[in-house]
Parts: sequence; C-alpha cells; structure tokens
Amino acid sequence: AVSVNTDGVAVVFISKTLKDQSGVIGLSLDLTDLQEQTSIKVGKEGYVIIMDANKNYVVSPVADAGTPETSGLLDEMYEGPEGQFDYVFNDQPKMMIFSTNEATGWKIAGTMLKSEVTNASKDIRMATFIVILAATFLTLLFIIWFTRSMLRPIKRLQESARAVSKGDLTVKMETGRKDEVGELAKYFERMVDNLRMMILGVQETTEQVSASSQELSASAEQT
Repeated sequence: AVSVNTDGVAVVFISKTLKDQSGVIGLSLDLTDLQEQTSIKVGKEGYVIIMDANKNYVVSPVADAGTPETSGLLDEMYEGPEGQFDYVFNDQPKMMIFSTNEATGWKIAGTMLKSEVTNASKDIRMATFIVILAATFLTLLFIIWFTRSMLRPIKRLQESARAVSKGDLTVKMETGRKDEVGELAKYFERMVDNLRMMILGVQETTEQVSASSQELSASAEQT
C-alpha cells in the first residue's frame, strides 16, 4: 500500500504473511528518490505518473501518494499492459502513454497536452519542408553548374567548327576535360590537323606539277 508518513514522506508498505500463519513480515520503502527520478517534464507541461495495481497514485504532481483515482479518466490504462489513449483533464485535451511493470503491476505513464503534440508535429513538418526546400535549391544549383560546365566547351567547339568552315585551320581545342566532351574536342582537333596536312600536301603537289609544267614548256620552246 502507498501512503504518506507523519513526516510527509511518501512510502510504500510491502507485507508478506509467514507460511505458518504465525505473523507478517513488513517492509517500508521511502519513495523520495523515485519521486525525484520521475519529476521530469514531458514536453513543456507534461509529466510522469506512477499508479499501483489498485488505481492509487504512487507518484504524481497532481495527487498525493496513496490517493485513489476515482474520476475514471485513467480506467483505460488498466485495460492492457501498455498503450496510449486520449482524455480530457481540467478541460484540456491530453494524451497518455503507459506501460506496466510486471513485477509490481504498477502503471508508469507519461501525459502531455495534445496541443504540444500538434505543435511538435508542425515543427517537424516545417523542419522537413525547410530541408526539402534547401535540398531542392542545392540540386538546382548543381544542375545549373553542371549544364553550364557541359555547354561551355560545346560552345567553344561550335565556334571552332564555324572558324574551320571559313577556312581557318589553325584552330586549337584545349578543354582540359577527360570526359566525352574532351574526347570530342580531341578528335575535332585531330581532324583539323589532318585536314591541314592534307591541304598542305595538295599545295605541295600542285607546286610540283606547276614546276614540272614550266620545265616542259621551256624545253619545248628550246626545241
């Protein structure tokens, strides 16, 4: 049984009848340490309560130790070993989460205002929204950077191709990239070099043919 002694200290009295029915062994335990350990806040205004198997308060900031719970608000707590339920206390909607100590049958529960749960959910949703928004923004920045980094060498390659089409075979493509765009630039530059060498070869052949023609003409005039 739970009660308050003459010093105002909450105690629990445990008794056991001897097998030969010759007497009873009793033990009184000070609940001060237990009260201090459970005097924590659940949320901003929530708290922890402990009740014995007979629906008497063991630890509670709203009732003295040993006080029976007669309102019926917490009856649902005795319908199962653990769980949660909603109830109204002092005209305020609240939520109770509880579990049962198998050795003593005591109920250990935490209760808090439903408005705090709702506000906490709103805060979580807002934080999640901010994280998603930031991730989306960073993703867009990466896409823009990646697109520009890809388009810049392609644009230079396009300008080089335009210069080659106008007869400029001195174009050089040095992108410094080792990806597909870099490979494309390397092959383009190699193509321009080959084209330049081919044209130089044609010019050299043309000059040789022209020189041979002049020699033939000179020989024909002498004969």
